[in-house]
Amino acid sequence: MIFFISILAGCSTQPPEVSFPDRGITFHPEIARTALEMERGLMNRTSAEKGMLFIFDTNGYYYFWMRDTLIPLDMIFMNGVGQVVDVIHAEPCTSMHCETYTSIAPARFVLEIESGIANQYGITPGDGATIKYPLLG
Repeated sequence: MIFFISILAGCSTQPPEVSFPDRGITFHPEIARTALEMERGLMNRTSAEKGMLFIFDTNGYYYFWMRDTLIPLDMIFMNGVGQVVDVIHAEPCTSMHCETYTSIAPARFVLEIESGIANQYGITPGDGATIKYPLLG
């Protein structure tokens, strides 16, 4: 299985892309660029639309919560070489005491998409992803 990570140079106008070649699906998600964008994620939205990609500097255990998230989501955790390490289904939470979610293995990328899509396409741990994104900063 081949994994591929590509950082698009400069101020590229190309949208970010996360594809799962073995599953035949590609996403063009928003990128959570700042700490505030990462904290907000897909809060208060009625659709995940294109999804959201979280990019971290290193592999690690990153915690997500669903506070003020109105729709259920699939969270696909991928390591630094693009291998899926975990897929978690997360339910909405409108209280102050929401469950937190993290992967069972270190991850560098997390793709949040509409609930059920990961299952529909059979995305599971061990799958390879091709991740392309513009330089952040």
